[in-house]
Amino acid sequence: SGSDPYAAIEAVIPWDEFTESVSEAELLARPEGFDHLHLVGENFATLRRYTPALLEVLELRAAPAAQGVLAAVQTLREMNADNLRKVPADAPTAFIKPRWKPLVITPEGLDRKFYEICALSELKNALRSGDIWVKGSRQFRDFDDYLLPAEKFAALKREQALPLAINPNSDQYLEERLQLLDEQLATVTRLAKDNELPDAILTESGLKITPLDAAVPDRAQALIDQTSQLLPRIKITELLMDVDDWTGFS
Repeated sequence: SGSDPYAAIEAVIPWDEFTESVSEAELLARPEGFDHLHLVGENFATLRRYTPALLEVLELRAAPAAQGVLAAVQTLREMNADNLRKVPADAPTAFIKPRWKPLVITPEGLDRKFYEICALSELKNALRSGDIWVKGSRQFRDFDDYLLPAEKFAALKREQALPLAINPNSDQYLEERLQLLDEQLATVTRLAKDNELPDAILTESGLKITPLDAAVPDRAQALIDQTSQLLPRIKITELLMDVDDWTGFS
């Protein structure tokens, strides 16, 4: 509009207060590429209230992929037992992901706080993936525990009572599936030669699929757009806080 922007600012807030607020905002702003992992160390004291007892009581087993995590857990147990405040120089580090390395591996050695937090984080991930299991646990148990015992499987197989909807003989099953595949390929070849493939054309240049019809009519899409405009615009952080209130997650 051609008006003086500085005068417009001072009409709302004194200039000194404005510059002071800008300086405060710069101090609060996170740098580009900031990683929140730097903040998790602030609650390390809270973790230490229960993690030593937790690691001591859990009887863990690991698949080969998670042996490094299990070794790190054992290192933490030994440190807790001996009241060590410094991570041994030969402590396992293969489990540390690249994102954690700047925090855990420092010029002074392995950071005690972030080494333990990283190990606990990877333990959580390994439990979720099933690479580590807890003896006696119903939720985090060995994958083999979900399978039929070998003796029971052998007995059911002898009695031909396996609860399977397919032929339990692998050779016969594969032979049947290969035969079915040959039949289906022959059918596709015949239909392609006669140009009778449903919703598709097979030529020397390749396979062309007929585009699907629009699932939503144009009139319905217009109504969707109008409804969307009526919804309030909120920040994603506010939405997450609402969902957290509903679920009680934190």
